[in-house]
Amino acid sequence: MAARWLHDRAPFGLLAHDTSADPFFVHANSRAWERFGCSWGEFVGMPSRLSARPDGRRDRDAFARGVRAPLRHRLPGDPCRQGRPSLLGQRT
Repeated sequence: MAARWLHDRAPFGLLAHDTSADPFFVHANSRAWERFGCSWGEFVGMPSRLSARPDGRRDRDAFARGVRAPLRHRLPGDPCRQGRPSLLGQRT
């Protein structure tokens, strides 16, 4: 039910792409098709770098690099600094 809602009725575009060096879209919901003016068949398989207009691709590429970069700095008290819960509930 939730998957159908996300695909057909979500009020936002939902996109997913693979993790290859030149990632391509593997999913786009109907709102994304509407916003980009593409069909599902046109969207899925398209390199994600082509999702921005030519004059916006530099910004899109910078954003994508930032998303892929590991977090190097964390705020004090960040739960991730405390260790991760294990399957038994113990901190690692």
